[in-house]
Amino acid sequence: MKKTILALAIPAALVATAANAGVTVYENDATAVQLSGAVEVQYYQKATKAVDSELRIDDGALAIDAAHVINDNLTAFAGLSFIVGEDQNPNGGVTTDGTFVGLSSNFGALSFGRQYLYIDDIGAGVEIELKDAGAISVDLNDQTTSSDTIKYGYQGDNFFVGADYVANQNEGKAKGFDVKAGYDILDNLNLTGYYADFDSAQDTAANVAQKSYQVELRYTLDALYVGASFGNVDKSGAANVDLNSYEVAAAYTLGQNTFGLGYAYTDGTQEANTDYKASSVYGNIVRALNDNVNVYAEVSLEDVKGDAAIDNELGYVAGMEVTF
Repeated sequence: MKKTILALAIPAALVATAANAGVTVYENDATAVQLSGAVEVQYYQKATKAVDSELRIDDGALAIDAAHVINDNLTAFAGLSFIVGEDQNPNGGVTTDGTFVGLSSNFGALSFGRQYLYIDDIGAGVEIELKDAGAISVDLNDQTTSSDTIKYGYQGDNFFVGADYVANQNEGKAKGFDVKAGYDILDNLNLTGYYADFDSAQDTAANVAQKSYQVELRYTLDALYVGASFGNVDKSGAANVDLNSYEVAAAYTLGQNTFGLGYAYTDGTQEANTDYKASSVYGNIVRALNDNVNVYAEVSLEDVKGDAAIDNELGYVAGMEVTF
């Protein structure tokens, strides 16, 4: 019963939390509670000589999702998700990246609070960690989650539409909106597009406004995956940026192993109208020890022109992830 309630109330495409689908901790005829989490540790070398290699906690996530059936046509849901002990947190502490409530019906899901934005889903590539130089930034001040978000999504038989609205400026982030729309052209061919428009971060000295879009095409055939994307980011104000990005990627699963390969390229102008060109080539292998345990390795080569601060070299990462 629980899986049905949660699947109807908070499908992953509508309200994303920090962790994966997990285990039942409580259920009855009208209520379901689910706990999930992930821990990932890796040895990481960024593809630049300016950064030393390190052993780091890349992912520590814990999420609790709950749903209560109100009637045959309406379900209430809530979620709490935490980032636990990751190296980017001060002193490896605990922060929240999801605290939301919402309602779900045949007309879609509507939620309010701190939650991931649809632009967090962007990407048709198969990289694990290393695609820095060739990747395009389609968010403002790393704004892929916000605490003042109104979120809506509707999943049809072969299409999805959704939108976020960030109502207030806080946490050094911006107010604005993003939209996502996807359509299954064929059973194994999907076209998805994103658009984002954010204005003025809280740090108004930067006075940055940004409009971004990306279009992605994904094809799957048995064990084969192929993805391609094109995107643009246009920032105006104190930091003028106009960049286009292109990416092609493929992955093939053979037994317990998945092999991935991708190429990403970005060009355009950055601050002070300086020309910028960057490319990333990456390859990886992921071995699934079981449904909840993966080990992996990845290497990348990057080439950057127009940014003297970047001195590129071979990047690599090896790690292990356990989910529940």
